[in-house]
Amino acid sequence: MLKDVPSVRVLAYFPCQLSGQARPEGEVPAGWSRTVGLHDLALQPYGQRLLDELLGSMPRPTMEINGGPEILRVAGEEVEATLLPTTAAGAWQVVSARISLWNVDCGLLCVTYHLPDGIVGGTDDVVAEVAPPVQRMVPAVTRLLRAVLPAPDGADEVFVLWANTTFAVRVDPDCDPARRRAIAAVFTPDSVDCTPDGIRDGVLWVGSHTTAVVSDFGSRPAVLLARLTGVHHVCWAAALRYDAVLSAELWQIDPGRGGLSMSALEDQAKRILSGYHRIRLFRLGYSSVEAHLDAAGGTV
Repeated sequence: MLKDVPSVRVLAYFPCQLSGQARPEGEVPAGWSRTVGLHDLALQPYGQRLLDELLGSMPRPTMEINGGPEILRVAGEEVEATLLPTTAAGAWQVVSARISLWNVDCGLLCVTYHLPDGIVGGTDDVVAEVAPPVQRMVPAVTRLLRAVLPAPDGADEVFVLWANTTFAVRVDPDCDPARRRAIAAVFTPDSVDCTPDGIRDGVLWVGSHTTAVVSDFGSRPAVLLARLTGVHHVCWAAALRYDAVLSAELWQIDPGRGGLSMSALEDQAKRILSGYHRIRLFRLGYSSVEAHLDAAGGTV
């Protein structure tokens, strides 16, 4: 089934919740760059200054580090073995890695691996071969992010929420659309075809394991998949965080409880109002994402 697939990459996503004060210690480390604008969203080419305030409220990365295996090291130590998976077919090669901080108290580690050819040729169930090693990375990713993004004393530590596997599959340029869809179905049988109209050099299937079948890893479908998948994970991570904070606060409200001092009630009111304000800002930014995507991003 996969004999005409010459190359497969897996994008391993690890969204995490972090304290609003969590930042790299000291000066920005060499290799880090602050993201300006909304490069992780496939936005239409707006230029109106009146939209700056609205667009600035959207979930977006505020700082990130890009590189290869070197950013998977902490303080010069060797890369932890579980961050460089090895399966029966051989070792996975790190193509790129990125740690990003977002303006919704969340972070995201995305590592792109080139899978060994043996995985593609040796099984028709690539997901079953690839997904478990990605899941096993979570403890190592947690240690890495806690070292890179230390929380202040008394604040919550970085908490990795889940691991997700996304596939970019390269085929020959003359591979017809029907064949590309059949290949996508092997990787993501439970997904929906979200290929935007007008894209001729790839197909994009979105599901529990999302797949782009393309002729070039730098093509628009592949880039679109990587960018929007990252935004999707961050939005879900932020929503879970805000929901958990609000739920914890609501459990402390007992209308029948007596004996609360006025100062205790005032403190509680301030916390609830602060949480409500953060949630409203998040909802404003989240609800405006789809409206400002281009046609291809809106389809996905």
